[in-house]
Amino acid sequence: MSNVLISVIMPVYNAEIYLKNSIESVLNQDFNDYELLIIDDASTDNSLSICNSYAGSSNKIKVIAQEANQGQSAARNIGIENSRGKYLCFVDSDDCLCQNALSTIVTEMENNGLDVFGYNACTISDDKERPYVISEYSNTILSGSQYLMRMLNVDGFFYDTVWIYAVSKNLIINNSIRFIEGRIFEDEIWTAEILLAAGSAMYRNVRLYTYYSRPNSTMTRQDINEKKFEDKVKNCEKLVTLSDKLSENDKKLFLDYIARMYMSGTRYLGFTKAAEAKIDKKFIRSLINTRQTKIKYFVFSLNRRLFFKIKEGRK
Repeated sequence: MSNVLISVIMPVYNAEIYLKNSIESVLNQDFNDYELLIIDDASTDNSLSICNSYAGSSNKIKVIAQEANQGQSAARNIGIENSRGKYLCFVDSDDCLCQNALSTIVTEMENNGLDVFGYNACTISDDKERPYVISEYSNTILSGSQYLMRMLNVDGFFYDTVWIYAVSKNLIINNSIRFIEGRIFEDEIWTAEILLAAGSAMYRNVRLYTYYSRPNSTMTRQDINEKKFEDKVKNCEKLVTLSDKLSENDKKLFLDYIARMYMSGTRYLGFTKAAEAKIDKKFIRSLINTRQTKIKYFVFSLNRRLFFKIKEGRK
């Protein structure tokens, strides 16, 4: 089969309620040179049947059905391995692309020679809409590390969600970047890796994606909180190793961010003595490089309930 300009990768697991809208948002693009790779992760509902039905009527769609459930990261990796696009982007099976998403992505990446292109999304929660990316960034072409550090300098964190970035497939293949399988918050590592590897990256404040915040999603589930904390710690440790790719000053700021990320991740533990024993405060202290984070750590170590009360009050 011939190559296409962009591959849209959509992992699917038990998404029959939302799946039709998601697939049709891709099929209704104002751009034609694409493929939609749907990886069904051994769904137990009617998802695979829905996917096959759409594939039967559109040669744009390829469905890959897994016999056993392996998780979203594995599904995305299978999509990468089977993709034919010069560029890749990702769509969750309960979200939607805006109609001009693919044409905008390809135009920006082709015209500017980009490895990574970042864009905004519309978040819909309780029937209320708001932009996903709040800050106003210029559309200056930067290196990936400059792009990453600009977010840290402006917001104190970086937007790590995979579906607000399109990426050159060559960048992924040449740097052997894949999603960590079996890991919650896998986007945190993926996004850091693609940006730190990218020679050129640019952001445009244009909404190309619609994200629906739902009560039964992985991010909102309460029954896997222990794993959420464990995976957050693993991500922190991995990000520390990635920080070696930054300049000395940028590394200090990045490590300082990881300290705040670790502290925030302890929200999944609760406030029992057993929970406190799982927190590696020595590790946190080793990362702190700013006065502001030192103050936050002081409150955190003194009273974690107060730390989160203050943190929530500032939102």
